[in-house]
Amino acid sequence: MTISFYFAIGAAYRFSDLEVALATGQRHFLVPAGSLAARRLRDMANIHVALDSGAFPPGNPHRISLSDYWNEILSWRRGAGDWGNLDWFASYDHIGNAALTLRDEQLLHSWIARDAPDAPLLNVVGFCMPVHEAAARILAHPLPGQTRPSYAIGGLAVQRYSDAAEAWYTALLDALEDASDEQLAGVRLHLFGIGKGAWVLRSTSGLVSSFDSSGPSRMAALAGWNGIAARYSPLFGISVEKLQCSRSARLSYHLARYRRAVGLNWNRLDESCFEDDTTSPLAIQHALDFEEQSLLSELAATNQRS
Repeated sequence: MTISFYFAIGAAYRFSDLEVALATGQRHFLVPAGSLAARRLRDMANIHVALDSGAFPPGNPHRISLSDYWNEILSWRRGAGDWGNLDWFASYDHIGNAALTLRDEQLLHSWIARDAPDAPLLNVVGFCMPVHEAAARILAHPLPGQTRPSYAIGGLAVQRYSDAAEAWYTALLDALEDASDEQLAGVRLHLFGIGKGAWVLRSTSGLVSSFDSSGPSRMAALAGWNGIAARYSPLFGISVEKLQCSRSARLSYHLARYRRAVGLNWNRLDESCFEDDTTSPLAIQHALDFEEQSLLSELAATNQRS
């Protein structure tokens, strides 16, 4: 089964990010409903869109209301059974508050039954929920015959890959995989805000069919070259020098890295495609200097271990 990676683009995004992502081979995007990104993606051909309600970060003061969220979802409907390039939309979850999530999920279900029974809603279970309860909910709502995920797992992103989050996630997968093949038919999971390939690929039954992350853009902007240097690879076709000078080059690098980690293809881009940052680094570490430094660091680490 091919895993889908949805590049999460927030409300404040750069149009150039979308251009770089598309050129790198990215075709799946998670965007907030009603955002500029959502409006731009709505009519683009050959891409896949998933919508969320701005649940992250918890307590987001700019979050769209539940009723406005539903109206935005309805605006994507072109006709009975035709939602354009919308794959699915997430329930109006409240990270860390299972009771509020369930309340608004039930209200959303009532509106769906009234206005658009074919709406591709993706329900969410969260990290705060007891494992047995989360597993029971997921198993109770399979989607046999459909390619989209049947349930999403949320609340893990704010845990930042903590030991507690990993233990809960592993226990949930174990509980699901203890079910019979008949129970698991039509069960596919989406991971919210999880970018580690080891987590995405952890299910021995291949239950995780998709995941999303804003990691590539955050790493490109905030971590810069330092976020790449320790694990730089020429495999992605972008030079050491360009990665220090260009945020868009770093974005393409990280997108390719994320895609490769789960077995997806990516496109190597010519460096002329990448705009340099408006502010140049104080000094450029050139490839030969970088390779020499990396070799010395590796030798030092080897000597330390021995």
